[in-house]
Amino acid sequence: MLSEEIQDITIDQVNILTFIEENPELPLEDIATLTFTDDTDSAIIQIINTMVEKGYLNQSTNSNANISITEQGKSVLETLAPVIIKNRRKALDDITLEELIHVETILKKISLNCNSSKS
Repeated sequence: MLSEEIQDITIDQVNILTFIEENPELPLEDIATLTFTDDTDSAIIQIINTMVEKGYLNQSTNSNANISITEQGKSVLETLAPVIIKNRRKALDDITLEELIHVETILKKISLNCNSSKS
């Protein structure tokens, strides 16, 4: 369980932290869309602000509002890596490779739809 390893972090925070690490160039609104949280933009901003306060993220004050992971944030991900891997394996129990490929295809289409709706 995540909270047993890191006391003050939520699943949403871990998901966003992981996503930022894997996609550091994306702006905040894309992160909010692609992490598929049910939260509103203001909730995502609050999660980001909380993570900045906790020292997990840096956020620039320029108009682009770049977000980057701090060393403390990277340490959190390293600490949680075994738990995340275990949870992902559990989530994928009894799912075939064919099903995974199908899901990946659908998610890529969803991502394309999200990106095309911005224009």
